[in-house]
Amino acid sequence: MHNLRGETLLDVLAGRKLADLRAYARTPPDFLTLKPKAVVMDLAQMYHTWISECFPDAIRIADHFHVHGYVIESVQAVRKSVQLTLSPRAKGILKRDHRLLNPPVDRLSEKNKIQLNTLLAFSSLLREVWEWKEAFSRWYEYSPNVQIATQSFHRWLQQGEQMEHEAVQRTFKTMRNWQNEIINYHRCR
Repeated sequence: MHNLRGETLLDVLAGRKLADLRAYARTPPDFLTLKPKAVVMDLAQMYHTWISECFPDAIRIADHFHVHGYVIESVQAVRKSVQLTLSPRAKGILKRDHRLLNPPVDRLSEKNKIQLNTLLAFSSLLREVWEWKEAFSRWYEYSPNVQIATQSFHRWLQQGEQMEHEAVQRTFKTMRNWQNEIINYHRCR
């Protein structure tokens, strides 16, 4: 556990099960007096349950890194399925340069952008899922307030709903299930 504002380590918890977390909350007497405004965590249900019990007024926020990881996993799963359909040379290029699909395009060098365009030319589905990932990155960076973030997130979900790939649909389902915690990022960035 960290205090993100003060960037200080508060403690390291011994377990990851809900019973362990509940036991921890009973042990240090000052833990329950923390009164955080918001708590950032991954999408493990037990953490959200525990934080809801300990700090019912805290805003629960899905960790940006973990959430974005689900979307990147979708892109890579599509890439792997596309790779199977390509010629040996194209397959090699896509496999060699697959990491270029992960970062936001504006963080790539001009040379890497050219290589990326080569990868995206191999499949319209790959390009579509990559663009979906890019829209998600922009959503995190540029939504000015929670109202616009909510509208934009729902449009982004609709876009994902249309893509017919098992990995995208799994990610879509996760995002839909955790949409409040994901959108809460924009309540206190």
